[in-house]
Amino acid sequence: MYIDCMSNLKIKQGEQTKTKLVNCACKLFAKDGFRVTRFDTVAKQQGLTTGALYHHFKDKAALFEGAFEACAHNVAQKVFEAADKSDNPIDGIVAGCVAYIETVSYTHLTLPTTPYV
Repeated sequence: MYIDCMSNLKIKQGEQTKTKLVNCACKLFAKDGFRVTRFDTVAKQQGLTTGALYHHFKDKAALFEGAFEACAHNVAQKVFEAADKSDNPIDGIVAGCVAYIETVSYTHLTLPTTPYV
């Protein structure tokens, strides 16, 4: 029983660490772009070693993919939440589109094919 609790705690801590790394990476990629953002900077800003970052992501491209997926999930969540607030389907579509534009313009995470690459 004790081993199971410790194992679950380690898994939860690992997930929390990965989430923090992804959130930090989202901010750095959005601010500096793919080329300028350094893999080790993400780890340092979270008070971790680069090895800890490699535990979760094999390279910067994998980190970017994780950050992009997290941002896309966030955008989709906000779109669905806005659309679900309306009883009228047309109003829901409009609200979802507005939420999409607001969220994407706030996120600013760009693919590695932008001028920042």
